[in-house]
Amino acid sequence: MSAAKPATRGTRYTVQQKSAIVDYVLKHNQEHGRGGQSAAARKFGVSPLSIGAWLSGAGPAPKGKSKASPKVTGSLSKRVAPLLAVGRQIEALELEVQRLKAKLNSLRASL
Repeated sequence: MSAAKPATRGTRYTVQQKSAIVDYVLKHNQEHGRGGQSAAARKFGVSPLSIGAWLSGAGPAPKGKSKASPKVTGSLSKRVAPLLAVGRQIEALELEVQRLKAKLNSLRASL
């Protein structure tokens, strides 16, 4: 008869550890385009599923806090929203430049 394996508990990560890992993933993705989650899993020895949960902001709530509390790292969409807003603003300005160039060409042609 073999002895039963003792139950192991998962590793608990501090907020600082989580944010350092998430920052590493975002930096890696910015430099290489993708693969940050896998690289962080290898480097820090953390499950890719845990990192994915931290990136989406759906990770478990800190002990003693309700799910309604703010997320540990914030969602990726909140971090990307300012970039999208600036992109839309640039598109609007480029359309305005095209409109003004057409008007300029029209005025030149009338001379």
